[in-house]
Amino acid sequence: MNVTPTHLAIVHSHFEPGDVTDAVRHHVARVRDRGDGRDRKIVLLSGNRVAGLDDPIFDQAETIQIRDLDHDPSDPSTPSLPDDRFKGFRRAATGQASLAGRDLYERVDAALRRAGLLPDNSLIHWHNASLGKNAAVPFVVSHLANSGWRLLLQIHDLDADQDPVNIRHLLAQTGATRASTLDAIRYPVHGNIAYICPVATDQDPPRRFVTLAPSLPEGASIVGCPPGDSASREAAVNDALHAPD
Repeated sequence: MNVTPTHLAIVHSHFEPGDVTDAVRHHVARVRDRGDGRDRKIVLLSGNRVAGLDDPIFDQAETIQIRDLDHDPSDPSTPSLPDDRFKGFRRAATGQASLAGRDLYERVDAALRRAGLLPDNSLIHWHNASLGKNAAVPFVVSHLANSGWRLLLQIHDLDADQDPVNIRHLLAQTGATRASTLDAIRYPVHGNIAYICPVATDQDPPRRFVTLAPSLPEGASIVGCPPGDSASREAAVNDALHAPD
């Protein structure tokens, strides 16, 4: 059913001053200015860093912090994982990000429900879920989609997604040993997930997202698969997989 969601959750690892927080501020203002008489809730969900939320426009939104939504802590001393592989994963690491993602999903789901948002009346707009600085986040996204939540994923910098440091972190935490495996984790394709493409395309929005197209920034479009070239994404992962330790 193509019903425009009433409530909106905007998620990012942090809301420090910067490009993403600026984009969120404009988004919140646009939603409020478009007021259509409905009792719309806006929830801003992030880790604990929120110094960029001092603009009065954010007074119109509820803010929720979950520490583990922020970037994973850096630990350069983490040893290389043993080369014990199966079905595209290192056996020793298959549970790390996946288990963390399940736990974080449960906390995100509970926080949204406490705020009055439900899968059938809300949209989750998640910024940079595939960046790789938090290995659990892609699993959170998949769990939310499987639970009926509708998610719109916005990638702000495709090149940053291919940063070798971020990719190696994801490889270590997910246990993926194939580029295609990691690509499927980072960029899930699901009926409840769509992606914002920064340019207009000739693709129709996925069925559950048709009504959202008019609210996008001018020139942007909604697509069912991640923007960018899958071959270049997989090449970046292969480079990281085969780089010397």
